[in-house]
Order: sequence, then structure tokens, then C-alpha cells
Amino acid sequence: MLNSPSVLLSTSNANVIIVDANTLHTIVVACSVLLLLVNLFVTFLGSKFFSTSLILQGGILGGFVGWYIGDAIADSIGKHTPVLNLITAIGFTLFFAFFTCMLRLFMKFLFGLALGVQIGSVLNVVWLHNIDSPINRANHNTLGYVVMALLGLLLGLSAVFSGRSSHIALTAWVGSYWVVQSIGNFVGNFPPTFYPYPNDAPSSVPSTFYYYIGGWVALALVGILVQAHLAALDPPGNAALDEMDDLQLEKAYQKQMSYKQV
Repeated sequence: MLNSPSVLLSTSNANVIIVDANTLHTIVVACSVLLLLVNLFVTFLGSKFFSTSLILQGGILGGFVGWYIGDAIADSIGKHTPVLNLITAIGFTLFFAFFTCMLRLFMKFLFGLALGVQIGSVLNVVWLHNIDSPINRANHNTLGYVVMALLGLLLGLSAVFSGRSSHIALTAWVGSYWVVQSIGNFVGNFPPTFYPYPNDAPSSVPSTFYYYIGGWVALALVGILVQAHLAALDPPGNAALDEMDDLQLEKAYQKQMSYKQV
């Protein structure tokens, strides 16, 4: 679709809206740059500004979910329009970011869930899609989706109940993955998170993908080291606050909100 000089976005009885392919490419580039910058912040400063990182992560998850929901809506109405995907993604981005402010612990669960989905996606690309199993007969991705769900549930619960001790590792790993994803949008050969392999995919994995994964691991480790160093430089008062349990903070927040409502 982007090979043509212009792209038909929507039609009606009287109007035809056409967007130049270069404009769509510019939108993709702008979103990728934004994803890169936001997640560099999350990777290296996510633990220090964890509440902000939660809101940013909520927005990112909302954007990805909204984009795929836009695809589903386009399928249902028979019109594939990039603008519909973009509008839906922006709407879900704002909703998830606002939702994060209301339910902080739930979004912390989603933060861990995102890491589980990321790991499951990598495993699916490298290994799971090629396993000859009955569960993979109809769709090569089925086993990968199951692993994504299980890892997401496990790491999501771990993120909630581990308290603040998991903040550094969580933000470094999740943030660095999105950084690599944004770079992959420019360079190519980085599969989408939720649709890594179609049914007719080759069994071999492009060597470029292994470079991406190596970059993810390296960047995550650097992010952990940087954040650990910054945490060591924090005043004692901040360190004591970091040892407080997130459940207690959430209860205090909910109590404060109930007082405001009264």
C-alpha cells in the first residue's frame, strides 16, 4: 500500500480522503523516534521516576493495543485505513495513561506483563514457532501466544508482589526492548510483538534478529548498572522510602482519594 504515491484512507458517497504515502512514513518515523526517546528515559531513569515510567508504559501498551484494535475494526468494516489505526492507538494511549494514574498497582502488573510478552515473543521467533506440535498445526504462533500469556501472568504478579526491589530490572528490560523495537522500525527485520510469524514463515530466523536480541540484552544490562549507580547516590531518606511496600503506598493513596470524595 505504501508503494503507491498516495493512499486511500476513507471514502463516502461524496468525499474521498487521500493521504500521501510519504506522510504515513513520516508518522511511522515520528512515532518510532518518540518510542525511542521515551524508553531511553525508562531504561536509564525508570526506577528513579517509577510513577512517570508507569504512565509512559501505560501509554505505550495502550498505543500497541489500540493499533491492533484498529486493525480489527478495519477488518469488520472492510476498510483498512491507517488513520483509523492511528486514531484508535492515540485514544487507547490516552486512556491507558489516565488509567495508570487511577490504578497504579494494576499498571505495575501490566509492566511485568509487557516483559513476559516481550520474552515470549522472542522465544516464539527463535524457537517456539518451529516446534512440530498439535497446538501449532493450525497456526504456527499458537504455542508462542500461550507462552506469552503464561510468562506475562507470572512476571506481572512478580512485579506486583516483589515491591520496589524489582523496579530497576523491570524498567531496564522493558524499556530497552522498546528501544530495540523502535530501531527495528527503521532498520527492518524485527518482527512485530504479537504477530512474529505468519503460517507460511520460513523455519530459519534472519541473523539480523539475533543482533537485535544481543542489543536488547546489552542495553538492559547497562540500564541496570546505571540505575543501580544512581540509586546508590540517593540520599538516605530516599533509600528508606524505596524500602516501603507498594501495597501500603497504594492503600494510603486510596484512603486519600476517599477523603477527597467525602
